Amino acid sequence: MDPIFVSASPIPYCNGKKLLAAIHKKVVLIHHGESVANAGFPTSDPASIPLTEDGRLQAEQIAEKMTIVPDLIIVSPYLRARQTAEPVIKRFPQAKVECWPEVREFTYLSPASCIVTLLMLRQLPMRR
Repeated sequence: MDPIFVSASPIPYCNGKKLLAAIHKKVVLIHHGESVANAGFPTSDPASIPLTEDGRLQAEQIAEKMTIVPDLIIVSPYLRARQTAEPVIKRFPQAKVECWPEVREFTYLSPASCIVTLLMLRQLPMRR
């Protein structure tokens, strides 16, 4: 068996053959557009908060400006994240789409304490 030599050059080679460029991937993270909670409206379940009209426009603008063609689109199960991803998914139908439940925001707030509350109420210090 011939020994394997991998070069340290910017273009990876193995035994004198150029390796696939797929070794290097770019990751693009996109935060959801403006949600009704961001706009200060009352919300209930954090997972079901939708985008505002401005948020939908922001999602469209991101999709239009993307220059990288994705191989894979990973989206959170949260409604606002799925709505933000819709224009990107539509623009790049060849991309594989996966919903990962682990990809979501972390909150210290209990969903029960957020039912029909305004942003300013959720930011007040808790009184006992």
